[in-house]
Amino acid sequence: MLAICLTAVEALTHPNTAWWPYLWPTAWALTAAALAAWLALRAAEKRQARRQVEATGSDPNAEATEPPSVCDPAA
Repeated sequence: MLAICLTAVEALTHPNTAWWPYLWPTAWALTAAALAAWLALRAAEKRQARRQVEATGSDPNAEATEPPSVCDPAA
């Protein structure tokens, strides 16, 4: 989100400060690093959940609900 905001600032104001050429690419690099970290953590979470399902034989995140029942017609 930060990188998108900085892109908008650059497009609208064309900043000429000395530090801008370093800030703008750094925000995009941090965005890419955060995305890569999220993907790795999400894959590890899914792997752990899959192992737990295989060990217990049921999905711990599934709701314990009854199967749908047939409704009686109105009298």
